[in-house]
Amino acid sequence: MTDDYDVGYKKPPKHGRFKKGQSGNPGGRPRRPKREEPEAYVERMKALVLEEAYRLIDIHEGGKTIRLPLIQVMIRRMGVLAAQGNSRAMRDYMDLLRIIEEEKWASYSAYLKQLLDYKVDFGEEFERRKKLNPSEPEPIPHPDDIFVNTHTGTVELRGPMTKEEKVYWDRIEESEATIAELKGLLAKDPDNEFLKEELADERRLRQLFARVVPDYKPRPSRRDARREARFRAFKSFLEQFDPQPATRSDRKSAIDTPGQRGQA
Repeated sequence: MTDDYDVGYKKPPKHGRFKKGQSGNPGGRPRRPKREEPEAYVERMKALVLEEAYRLIDIHEGGKTIRLPLIQVMIRRMGVLAAQGNSRAMRDYMDLLRIIEEEKWASYSAYLKQLLDYKVDFGEEFERRKKLNPSEPEPIPHPDDIFVNTHTGTVELRGPMTKEEKVYWDRIEESEATIAELKGLLAKDPDNEFLKEELADERRLRQLFARVVPDYKPRPSRRDARREARFRAFKSFLEQFDPQPATRSDRKSAIDTPGQRGQA
């Protein structure tokens, strides 16, 4: 650096200056991002409203900071104003609640009607087909699995809705029948280690299936099958106290033997 040049305001060092004929920004000014226009079938405004409605925001409540969706904060604020006596907030809150309850009841009523119509109409058709062809496969869902509670006026579906669900429901019922039979056999032979291991394995398998079908309940359409499984388990349990009666040939042999000894 020469003595006749002082570095200072508007006087950068010579080695740091831009070279003559060379741009200081060779890449140029970056372009502004272009906004994408929504397709004709996309309701962009509704999507934005929903996105903002469920955006999490921080609010202070009870000396703590919590994150809630924006729509929940607005509804909570409306409820607080209504509780404080704000007549407009009270009217808006009651109107909102009435609309929600009416829509909920309309949806539930349509669901009940659909289940009841299916139970009556398809139930009669299935019984007719069953008489003509006993090997007729069971429908899914089964009409007998639609349970009507006359005391509460509710309708409940206690069974699978699809073929995939039916596989798990069938396997759970088979597992429960196997557990009942193993319990009966183990009561007859309590020291059998093999039966104990089989029972433990079957119980673990039943727990795994319970995770797949957490709302499992015994199906009304499988009532006869469950009754037969319980009968087999109970019969196996009673055999330890009441042995199987001897057959006719065995009794005849037992009667003839003393006579033969007397003749001898």
